[in-house]
Amino acid sequence: MNEIMHMLLENLSAWLEPIGIIAGLFFSGIALRNDTRARRIENHIKIADGYREIWSAQVADPKLDRILLSSVDLVAYPVMPAEDRLVRFIFQNILLAFEARQAGQLGDIGNLEKDVAEFMDHPIPRAVWKEIARFQPETFRKFVETLM
Repeated sequence: MNEIMHMLLENLSAWLEPIGIIAGLFFSGIALRNDTRARRIENHIKIADGYREIWSAQVADPKLDRILLSSVDLVAYPVMPAEDRLVRFIFQNILLAFEARQAGQLGDIGNLEKDVAEFMDHPIPRAVWKEIARFQPETFRKFVETLM
């Protein structure tokens, strides 16, 4: 009996080391999963804050309401600089959401495709897009253009 106990105690260190490594990997995996979830939530909050900041400019300036009108005569009344700037900011924020989602760094943000398609139904966003599309990453450009 003493020999068995002696042998077990002698080999205990040989068993504890792999068990410690496996436990460390297990807990690292849990921490990584929690970190990924927290990063997704943080990214969602940042994108939502960006949208809120952008659209608050539109709320503060009623002249920018024209961006969301379905019938705008752009020949008689071209896109104003403030409208152009606001729409560019919106596209920039959409690009950030698109890239974060593509990289798996953003949780469910609703139906991005539907939001972009509805935005692109308006003449001013379409006109601004025509000016900036060539400067956008190809995957994003294709994403937006399939929704037009």
